[in-house]
Amino acid sequence: MTTESLRTTTVRRDAGGRADALVRLLPVAGAVYVVSWVLGLLVGPSAPSVGAPAGEIRDFYVGHTGGIVVQSLLVHGLAGIALAVLALGFARALSAHGAPATWIRATGLAAAVVSLIQVVPALIACSVADTASPSTSAALFDAVNDADTVKLLLLAAFAITVTHAGTRAGVLPGWLQMLGYVLAPLLVLGGLAFVIDVSALYLVLEVSLVALLVWAASAGWVIGRCATG
Repeated sequence: MTTESLRTTTVRRDAGGRADALVRLLPVAGAVYVVSWVLGLLVGPSAPSVGAPAGEIRDFYVGHTGGIVVQSLLVHGLAGIALAVLALGFARALSAHGAPATWIRATGLAAAVVSLIQVVPALIACSVADTASPSTSAALFDAVNDADTVKLLLLAAFAITVTHAGTRAGVLPGWLQMLGYVLAPLLVLGGLAFVIDVSALYLVLEVSLVALLVWAASAGWVIGRCATG
């Protein structure tokens, strides 16, 4: 047994069953994160573009209330909970290797909180869709989009921190290291699509989402299995 392995084992034993459970949940949390996003995109309607007329946004909420509610609960709610578990699990699993656990937790949990907060304006917009003015619907729509930009910036910091820590710990394969480092700038550029109506940014956003889901599921599986194997 190497010194590093001994450190990892000691930390896990000192933390007790609760910490072990967080690490063991990493593969599950990664899978839930992906499934919640995929299902949300499948069941929910396509949103209007940034800068769409207020009347079009109001019609969007009026005509797709049920789908928007389900989509928000999956993409922002359930995915936010899974992200919080990933943040806590990654911090715990990688702290044994000298990783900045506080920074991993801070960026991951902050992104999770923003995701959960997004559920609120989405549900309000749906609940008052029939009576709200177009400007009110547009303001709530913008609130969700602005939060998405902040969330993606936090996810970029989270992804690069976890990737760097996992690389130093020697638990990530080369392709996953590369994906993590490429993911960060993709998320930053993709986040701009929620505030700037440019078609190229929408393409980057779509690519960044696919990369994020692959990274989250893969990192959850690899780090979780290495830490408990």
